[in-house]
Amino acid sequence: NSQVICQVISTTILATYVAFFMLKNQDIRNFPKEERLRSRTLIGRLFDRDATDVFSFLSYPYRVVVLEEEEVTEDFPEVLISVSKRKFKKAVDRNRIKRLTREAYRLQKTVFPKKLYIGFLYVGKDITTFDEAYRSVAKILSKLESRNSPSN
Repeated sequence: NSQVICQVISTTILATYVAFFMLKNQDIRNFPKEERLRSRTLIGRLFDRDATDVFSFLSYPYRVVVLEEEEVTEDFPEVLISVSKRKFKKAVDRNRIKRLTREAYRLQKTVFPKKLYIGFLYVGKDITTFDEAYRSVAKILSKLESRNSPSN
């Protein structure tokens, strides 16, 4: 009787582990290294004032800079998150803002028809809350979706 109970428990644990592992590999709600903007040349193009394929807009507390390529793809955009060292002297504060922004983006990210490189520049004066960051990122992504919809 105790062997049967142990066998059922071990089978249940194994099934739970396998289900968790499969879900983890299929989950799109992660933020892997490939989705982070790391290329110095692309970052340079993103902040090039003379570039024609770059547009920006303000959605407080973020200034969003977007580099749009003509390449048609079904990928997530590459994202850069920046917080001013001049406004937030303590690294703890800058890291918290970046962490909240990254989490808000991760939970709402979507695939765009064109390859995008997005820079989130935090321009607020105070440390944001997660709710503020979530709402702002939602507004930014909806603005980008409407701009990049296939009808445009």
